Amino acid sequence: MCMRDFDMAPDLLVNGVPHDDYLQQEGKSHQHFAYVHTHLFYIFLELIKNAARASIERAQIESALCENESRLDGRQIQALNVIVPEDQELWDQEKSVKLADLGTGMNRSVLSKSFSYFYSSVKGKPTVADEVTDFDRRMPLAGFGFGLPISRVMARYFAGDIDVNSIPGKGTDVYIYL
Repeated sequence: MCMRDFDMAPDLLVNGVPHDDYLQQEGKSHQHFAYVHTHLFYIFLELIKNAARASIERAQIESALCENESRLDGRQIQALNVIVPEDQELWDQEKSVKLADLGTGMNRSVLSKSFSYFYSSVKGKPTVADEVTDFDRRMPLAGFGFGLPISRVMARYFAGDIDVNSIPGKGTDVYIYL
């Protein structure tokens, strides 16, 4: 979605390693647990979309402020960092994942509304009829105000939660408890 909308995307690191390399590592145990796959997919898709958009927006703002920069490219976007406990015993006790970005961050006013339905901090909100001709192929990256609230409901339904902490201009940390 980022490549489609911005022609760039931030890298995704898992425990400091590019995600593809992390999945290929031998000798590392990857945590497994019973959960509804579609719920996890939805939760992480929404959170990663938000983090990626914020990271790209911050890079665009910083690029506009630097007169020496001719064009923003993917190398100037800070990576998204996912931290997962590597110890199976720790994972079994507390299934927690942290997603950290160095994007635009949110002030306390925006943060207090971030889990409210229909609220979106996106300035150019899409309207399906006018801006999305084929919704299946061109699903908007953000703007409807349902991603975070529904993600939290899904996590809580299975006795988990989502917590968000942010500093304006410095980024956002999201904690997912499963």
